[in-house]
Amino acid sequence: MLNLLLGALCLFPTGLPQAGDMPSVMAEEKALSLLQAWAEDSIPAAQQAEVYAKLRGNLYEEGARRLVAMLETPTIPLHNELLELLLQIPYAVSRPILFDFALRKQHAAAERGRVAEFLLLLDGHDAIEALGPSLTADAAPPYVRRVFAGWRECVQAEDLPLLEELARTLKEYPAQYALQLWARHETRPEVRQQIYLLARQASPSFRAAALEALASQGKDETIAALLRTELDNSGAEMRRLARRMLPLFSSYQDLLEQYKQRAPNLSLNLRGRWMVDLASSPLPEAQRLVMEWLVDGGWDTGIKAQQVVMLLGRSSEVDPLLPVLLHHEAIPERVLFPLALARSPFNDDARAYLLQLLPHAESVPQMKIVRALAQHGEEEDLLLLRDVAESNIYSTAARSLARELLVGLPPAEALIEKWLQADLPQDYEIAASWLRALAASDHPAWVDAAVALAQSAPGFAEEDLRRGLRMEVWSALAVSSKKNRGILEQELLRKLKELQTEPRDESSWGSMTRLSRAYPELGTLLHALQVCTMEMAPVTLDMSGLDIESIPADILFSCASTLAYTHSTNAAEWLEHLLRRSLQMPERLQVLGVMANRLPPGPARRHALAILLEQPEFLEEWHLAVAEAFAPEGASWVLLADRIQERALVDAVEAGEEELSSLHSLLSGYAEDSVLRRAVELATKGNQMELALQLAQRRVDHMPLSDVAHAQLAQLLTQVGQLKLAKHQWEIVRRLAPNFSELWQQAQTSLEQQSQ
Repeated sequence: MLNLLLGALCLFPTGLPQAGDMPSVMAEEKALSLLQAWAEDSIPAAQQAEVYAKLRGNLYEEGARRLVAMLETPTIPLHNELLELLLQIPYAVSRPILFDFALRKQHAAAERGRVAEFLLLLDGHDAIEALGPSLTADAAPPYVRRVFAGWRECVQAEDLPLLEELARTLKEYPAQYALQLWARHETRPEVRQQIYLLARQASPSFRAAALEALASQGKDETIAALLRTELDNSGAEMRRLARRMLPLFSSYQDLLEQYKQRAPNLSLNLRGRWMVDLASSPLPEAQRLVMEWLVDGGWDTGIKAQQVVMLLGRSSEVDPLLPVLLHHEAIPERVLFPLALARSPFNDDARAYLLQLLPHAESVPQMKIVRALAQHGEEEDLLLLRDVAESNIYSTAARSLARELLVGLPPAEALIEKWLQADLPQDYEIAASWLRALAASDHPAWVDAAVALAQSAPGFAEEDLRRGLRMEVWSALAVSSKKNRGILEQELLRKLKELQTEPRDESSWGSMTRLSRAYPELGTLLHALQVCTMEMAPVTLDMSGLDIESIPADILFSCASTLAYTHSTNAAEWLEHLLRRSLQMPERLQVLGVMANRLPPGPARRHALAILLEQPEFLEEWHLAVAEAFAPEGASWVLLADRIQERALVDAVEAGEEELSSLHSLLSGYAEDSVLRRAVELATKGNQMELALQLAQRRVDHMPLSDVAHAQLAQLLTQVGQLKLAKHQWEIVRRLAPNFSELWQQAQTSLEQQSQ
């Protein structure tokens, strides 16, 4: 019986899907029967993933109620999957059921919290009216945390009294979450002071978070006065927090004055506790005071001295006292080195200190010094870089870096030309770094020289080292410039001609991942060419002089699968050629999968999709091979035939082989997000706005927390003049999208325009 139900829930049994192939009522009935089998624990573990995939998109109100009932049973397996199914039921149907679920305490607190956060992200502030009463003193922390996580995205002014009540009545963590949220949005001065007093009573970690939230609303002289009194507190933690917070509520000038009043009575160590905060100040006087403290013995205060040095490195105010500090014999290198390194581009004494240190330093400090000198670019520094590059007294890493950095400095061109006339360095690390730098340069002759040297690799007898040099150059060519595409293409042709002599073996190449490891040099070259042309329109590789017949199948497939996006014409030719060879079934399916997944829409892709659907039993038998060919989306596919049929439908509609009305079939059951996105675009382009809106809504149903899906729906609603509904969708986008991201900004702009 179970197998019959599984078969009945296949989205499109055979051929391309047509509108009305499977009424949603019938699909839901089958889904409810499967759900009942799940509730009765009669589904074998091996079939649970398939059942889950078949239930998606076929459950509505009754399915939601049954899922809730199942979630009330702690012993039922796969609770997370059941909850995920519940959250994928169309929100218009599940909304009241979800609110009831979140408010019923017999459910697990973590699950209730997840649902509550989901409701707040989709409903926004409207959800607070329903969920607010559940935030009681005895509310479970896992639930409260998720509620505040969702509430954070939609706080309004009218929420402040409730947040105050919660901050005063809840216990421990929940009360602190409420306090932080209240502090972040409260603007009334007298109430902000009350928040400060409440935060003062919190534990140290929550106290700091609450005060930072409170400071986000700007300066406050009364709170600043309270913080000044804390500067003499007997507790070290509170004094530290007061020093950190005072500039946020007052000013750095205020902090400086407070220090100056207390400095005569403070020991060197106690003054050091002020120094980190003063070193963060933009005030020149504060920075000079910190430097004086450092010279007067502050260097001997351990971690505080190192923190101060890192902050002082960005200030020119330290330069007058820098000679005194750098020539102080007692001060350890760990204190002086970061400061000298930071000031070296601007200060001769700092450079002199680094030059003195360079020959005796360890490898990593040597590299830091070399990089700092290259940034400054003085003539004497360039001469030193040359000496580092040519002298064996320095570490190999420093010598490699010196060569690499000199390539990018115009005054060093004559030196580079001289080195090009000499032999290639015989240390592999130095040679590789040198060739990388040449290949990444803007000098065409140097790029050509790098390619030629990597090919000949004079002085390197071991093939592994020679191969490594070539791979280093190819990788550098890809990253440095799109102009290198021609060079990489020529290198690929040369490599393929070499590989024509490889023995033919059409038996099996295994997984695509294993295939890429079998030919590392070819893989690096293909990846470099792909990167170099990724942002360009597809280009065509001149294959003249290359006998495709003589190239082993695994090598040709590796080329085609990697370059399908950037060299689609060549890839299509190679893949179609492979289909004419005697490949075993898993490899044949991989070829078809790559054609269907990576080639642009067109006859070759549609042909591959059609072949894949002719015998769906092969898809299941060789599931891993097909799923890998459809990566990354295919990695999570369970119902391969359904997912492939969806793509075939959209491609057929785009090619005009199917009517736009065929896209109605995607409104039943489940469809991949990328498929629905393309379907919406096709319906919009065909001016079928009602269908486009239905498909966009279905996309949101499947991906309720996708900011991109909601944005597409919002744009369509705006286009058809349904501005109120569009506003609601833009509000969801603003809650879901990362703050100040491009999509967040788009939502913010749209909402501002509608409010005008």
